This record gives sequence, C-alpha cells and structure tokens, in this order.
Amino acid sequence: MTENKFSIRDTIRSAQRAEETGDLAAAANFYAMVVSRFPNHPVAAKRLKNLHKALTGSATLTQNNVNQLVILLQTGDMENAAEMATRLICIAPKEAVLHNFQGIALSRTFETKRAEHAFRTAIRLRPNYTEALGNLGTLLSDTGKPDAARIVLEQALKLKPDFCEASNSMGVVLCQLGRQSEALKFLDNAIALKPDYVSAFNNKGLAYKDLNKLSLAIDAFEAGLRFDKSNIDILTNLGYAYSQADRELNAISTLKKVLKLAPDNAEVYLRLAVVQSTVGQLDLAKQNLLTAIEKDPTKAEAYRVLSALKTYERDDPEVNAMKRLFADPATDQYTQIHLGFALGKAFEDIQEHRKAFEYWAKANLNRRQQFSYSINEDREFFAQIREIFNVELMASFKGQQSASNQPIFIVGMMRSGTTLVEQILSSHSQVFGAGELPFVNTYARNNFETLKSGGRIELDGFISGYLDCYREAAKQSPRVIDKLPINFLWVGLIKAAFPNARIINLVRDPRDVGLSIFKNYFDDLGNKYAYDLEELAEFYLLYRQMMEFWHKALPGAVYDISYEAIVDNVEGEARKLLEFCDLDWEGEVLNFHKAPRVVKTASLAQVREPIYASSKKKWPMFERELAPFIRILKENDALQNLRLS
Repeated sequence: MTENKFSIRDTIRSAQRAEETGDLAAAANFYAMVVSRFPNHPVAAKRLKNLHKALTGSATLTQNNVNQLVILLQTGDMENAAEMATRLICIAPKEAVLHNFQGIALSRTFETKRAEHAFRTAIRLRPNYTEALGNLGTLLSDTGKPDAARIVLEQALKLKPDFCEASNSMGVVLCQLGRQSEALKFLDNAIALKPDYVSAFNNKGLAYKDLNKLSLAIDAFEAGLRFDKSNIDILTNLGYAYSQADRELNAISTLKKVLKLAPDNAEVYLRLAVVQSTVGQLDLAKQNLLTAIEKDPTKAEAYRVLSALKTYERDDPEVNAMKRLFADPATDQYTQIHLGFALGKAFEDIQEHRKAFEYWAKANLNRRQQFSYSINEDREFFAQIREIFNVELMASFKGQQSASNQPIFIVGMMRSGTTLVEQILSSHSQVFGAGELPFVNTYARNNFETLKSGGRIELDGFISGYLDCYREAAKQSPRVIDKLPINFLWVGLIKAAFPNARIINLVRDPRDVGLSIFKNYFDDLGNKYAYDLEELAEFYLLYRQMMEFWHKALPGAVYDISYEAIVDNVEGEARKLLEFCDLDWEGEVLNFHKAPRVVKTASLAQVREPIYASSKKKWPMFERELAPFIRILKENDALQNLRLS
C-alpha cells in the first residue's frame, strides 16, 4: 500500500495555523496524526494534551463516548460525528477505530483529504484493519484514484475474502479502469455474500451497460429494484438503459418515477426530454427541457437540445439568458460548448448569420480542444482499408456468405440525408428501421489488426452476431435498415458477408454537409474531424476517395442517391429506392414524416416535417465563413457530388 508523503513539519504547521484561526478541532486532528506515528514528539504531544483539555474536559475515553459517536454516524449527523471523533482522538490518539470513524464522517461531508489521512492513520495504527482498508479504497475510488484504490482493496480482500463491501468497491474500481468483465466477478461475489446488496446490483448493471450488454444491464437494475423499489440511482440508470435498448416507453415511465421521488433533478428532466423527443413527443420534451432549465439555469445541454426543437424569435428571453451565461467569466468550457451550439441555432433562426457562425466557431474550437487528433490518423487508416480489401481477400470469403437479403445499409457522410432515407424506407410495411447499429464498425475495427497482418477472419461469427443484434427488435420484418453513416468504410466486408444486402450511399452538396456538421454537437468522439473546418474538408475528401474505390472494386454494389434529388422529387426518388431494394411500391412511404418511429440523430425534429425546398442550398448564407472548407474542396476538384449510380 502506498501513502502520500508524510511531513511532520508541514503537519505541525497546519496544526499551528488551525490554532491561530481558532479551529481547535482541526488543530487537534493534525497533532494527533503526528502523535499516532511519533508518540513522544515533544511539540505535538504537549499541544495535543492541552487541546484535549480545552475541547473535552475529560481525561479518559469511555465506551459511552464511542457509543454516542456510533449513534451520530448511524443517524447521518456527520458534521457532529466528525467533531466528536476529533475530540475523542484528543483523548485517545492511538485508538484506530476513532480515526476510522472520523474518516467516515469526513468523507460524508466531502472533506476528502482529511478523511484519507484519518483512514491511513487508522491503518497505520492497526495494519490489518480491514474495515478501514475498505473505507480507504472506496474513498480513493470516489476521488478518482482507481489504481491506488485497487491496491488497498486487494489487501482488504486478502485479509477478509468475504468482505462484501470491499468486493463491491473493487467492482467499481475495475470498471473505472476499463476492466468490466473482471469487475462483474467481484460484483457477483458481493451479491452472493449479501443477496439484497442494492448498490452491487446497481454497479453490476452499470458494468453490463459499459459492455453494451443492455438486456443484462436491465436485468441487474430490475433485480436491485426488487429489494428497494424507490432507489433513485437504480431507477435513473434503468431509465437510461431502457432508452439505449430502444425501449423508449419503458424509459419514459421509469424516469417519470424518478422525478416523483426527486422533483428537482434537472439532469433527469433533461434525459426524459431527450427520450420524449426521439419518439416524437416534442411538446412534452420542450416542457421538460424548460423545467430542467428552471431547476438549474446553468443546464447548458438542456438549452442545446431545446434549440433543435424550436424556432427562435428576436428578443427571446432564453437567448438573452444564454448570452449572459456564455459571457460569464465563471462559465466552464463544457457549458460554453453547449451554449455556443444553441446560440448559433438561435441567431440562425433570426437571420443573423454572421453572429450565428461566431457562436458555432467558438463552440467548435472549445470542443476540439477536448481531445487530440490528426487527420493523418484517418488518412492512414482509410489507405490501409483500401489496401486490405483487394480481389484476393474478397475471393477468400467465398463459401462463407449469408444468402440473406434482409439487411439494407444506408451510408455516407453525417448530415447528408441518411435519416431522411431511413424514414422513407422504414415507412414501408416490409421494412424495419433499426437506426444506427454499431456492430459492423465495432467488429471490423476489433478485427482490423488480423486483416492487416494477412490473417483471415471467419465470417460465420460476424454474420450470426450481426443478425442477432437486431433480431429481437425487428420482430421478423423481412427487411431491416442499418443506418450508420461510417459504414461506408466497410462496404467490402458487408458485401463479403451479405452479397445480397442493399447498400445506399447518400450524396449531398458537400458545402451543405460541411455546414450542417459544423453547427451540430456530437456525443460520439468518433467524429473528431467535425470541429475544425479544414479537418472536416480533408475528411470529406477521404470519404469521397473511399466511395470511388468501392465503386471500382465492387461495381454495382452501392446505390448512390442525391439528397437534392429527393427534395426536388420525393416520389420519383422513392420509387427508385424501393426498386433498388426489391420492394413493391407503397404510397405510405411519402408520409414518412407522420410515422411514429424513434429517431435518435440530430435530424429528430426535421424528419417530423414534410420536405421543403429550403432544406437545400443553405451554405451560400455562410459562404464567407466556410471559406477554409470550400477552398480545400476547390483545390481538390471536389465541389461536385459523386457520380450517381
């Protein structure tokens, strides 16, 4: 077990400063830390004795004293418990249990540094003190020190293998370290030792959620609720898991339960609104976003989500509130990012385009500063894909393919119209829209090193895994849409596994694509290119190059459709789409905007409305601001759309 460096001189100085300011309890605590290690230290021992007289007037520690302290801890009176523990430590500085109790009280009052010292002192006095080790491990985990916490908890569990609280804390620590599969073993052990351990069920659910095993996460949360139906943490996490698992109605009802128990929780109002917006409950979503802002006026993400659902007018009080918060020197970067995107949308609505772009530019700059990235990373990666997917590799997959024509893939740049095409097709009676499924991209990246080294991946696992990822949700629909734009990287893998699958590539004026990307916030850090105009232009060139490669390598495999053509002639383009997908004509596909389907992308408001001609050629209003983006496209002769199939 490691420990922060202990300095007698610094600790005594801290005690003396506390005495000077009249905080005798804190001074006594510092002197007690010295005495616990050096009982005969002349300064600390003498001052502690004098302070003990001033604070307690009692010369001996009694069982009644300890019992009173325990009662304060059990009733949650942590401030008085911390104060009493300090007084008792003056009487008996070598009693490890007092330091442990003091640490518990201090940790609950968020005096984490003092709490850590208290637990470490208890352990120094009694090296095999398992409870103090467990408490210290939990504190280190809570304060963002998982590596140190793991070492302490390992020691506690070695001394006491059936220490269920330490086992639960170890599960949390391993999750913090990205080792969820290992964490589950400790969490299951904690539950086996204590079958009604609600916290362990909650942590187990979070571990499965991190692994994207949502059905198992939901099972764990629901199991915990059987022991505590009103547990706010589990109910909240269950609501979020339902949403991720596309069980939006369950998510809505669960989050409403949370708000009955915690009516001032702005974060839950925000998350409830997000789920409601995905199922088309836009008015309810707006109302809950306004409530979130009312509960927490600094809730910038609520402002950003709201901005996508409404059209602003001049002198809107929400705009003025956002401007004040954005300009406040105390506003942090995270808040400024969300406010910047929201203010950009607001000023676009009121036709102040220059000011709109200024806010977008600030938001994008702040977002870009949150991570490291070079376009060369993607340039090299894309080149490797083109090199790997050659004729020999494609031929090696023969005999392993699935004959299924169920999957329909929609690919392209983000914000190019992929959601619109999904809504049109999924309005057909034979088609289920599964949204953006991460399976293909995740599988391909996880197996990329094998492909790169000349190894061969077995398609059986890929095919069965992919079909399983939507089988339950699709409910036996003959055709299923996977609308993850980045799958344009994996056309070769898709056609190798599913030669009868349909792949649709959206093409749109790149200037409108670039503008639409730049004015939107994306949760997924897989889109790191999106926040700098020059990097965005370079990424568009890489996408274009990749699609040209697939057209040459796999002629006829991809159907290109123009967003602008859809806007100009919805029915004509819809008929071509259905024909390409081997689907009979159904006029209902023209009423896509009325379909009660879940939409989780930035297009969630637009797809609830009919198509208007104004949805194209928005870029000229921002031509000057987009100059760095347009310049790169011009230099590479890339202002014209890709050729259409």
